[in-house]
Amino acid sequence: MGCYLGFSTHVAEMSDMKKSYVVDTNVFLADPLAIYAFPGSDILIPDVVLSELDRLKTSKLDKKLRYRGRQISRILFSLSEKGLLLEGIPIEDDTTVRVVAFDQSMGIPATLNPKNTDDRILAVASQAAHAGADVTIVTNDLNMLLKAQTLELPVVRYGEDDERGLASRIGQGIKRNRAVAAAALVGVMALGIAVYALQVSTRANGGNPAFPGQGEAAPPAMQQLQAKELEYRQRLNQNPRDVAALIGLGNVNADIAQITKSTDHFRAAASYYNKALKIAPDNPNVRTDMAIAHFYLGEVDTAIKEVKQALKYAPNHPQAHYNLGVFYFKGKKDSVSAVRELNAAIRADKVGELSGQARELLREIRTQERQGGQ
Repeated sequence: MGCYLGFSTHVAEMSDMKKSYVVDTNVFLADPLAIYAFPGSDILIPDVVLSELDRLKTSKLDKKLRYRGRQISRILFSLSEKGLLLEGIPIEDDTTVRVVAFDQSMGIPATLNPKNTDDRILAVASQAAHAGADVTIVTNDLNMLLKAQTLELPVVRYGEDDERGLASRIGQGIKRNRAVAAAALVGVMALGIAVYALQVSTRANGGNPAFPGQGEAAPPAMQQLQAKELEYRQRLNQNPRDVAALIGLGNVNADIAQITKSTDHFRAAASYYNKALKIAPDNPNVRTDMAIAHFYLGEVDTAIKEVKQALKYAPNHPQAHYNLGVFYFKGKKDSVSAVRELNAAIRADKVGELSGQARELLREIRTQERQGGQ
């Protein structure tokens, strides 16, 4: 481990003993929103990372990397308007973001050279760890991974490479149980839910569909979704109770789930809708959309429960009745309840947008019943 001089305890006190993540520059270039991927933790950004991001402005790197560098810089600047980053700024999900300066008065492993950028990041992590903080380094740099391991510092790889981007970013947390996610996705596919167009309620003026199988319109480009997510997160930094921003983040994650078929993003969509409902519990549109997310996660009982709750607030909500019919038919194999809800959707559909789809599904139910009786 090398020789250490005396360490103070101010870094550990600063982190309030939360789980701390020291984030490398390349992580932000892969995902400018990475600070939001560690709920309930302390995000430590070494001061040298800010210097590297600043140098990107005049570099000849790929335009996409420079764009991502500007994004994280804007996020940090927005946070700095709320207080001193050196003291830590709270964001959503009980997470704190702080910039940590390398302390020359504190010891570091003898193998590290603080004039080297990577070594300086490792030195910050080492100082925090030896002051008592529960530190993990997050990087995509193979050499840093190896160096951290030789120093016996916990380290994880954030993504497969710098092209990881938003599409494959985990909605909540940096670790993904691939076996569980794959099993959940298989369960969803077994329901055959992509066949039916579940009706989303929170999109104004018939906006882009949130879930697979809903219409022919192409989903927004991933770059547009990333910009939207950044906008909504900045709004939440200013006002954590911004219901419209929470709903917007739910919609963005639902759109990403449509593109990637990612259970993580369906889960994130449900989480943001739920946060919005804690502030505005009587919003039937949001509750209907949250039910869709749960259904695509294979959580049929929860989906039915939530859409029934939406109908308590709005008994003649056509999308809620239609979706409940789909939930019963595809999730529970309950044709009787499905027919009841689809007929209710037709009666409630004053505009006529849902009636055709509901009647088509009713015909399929009757066809299956006749075939089953033969």
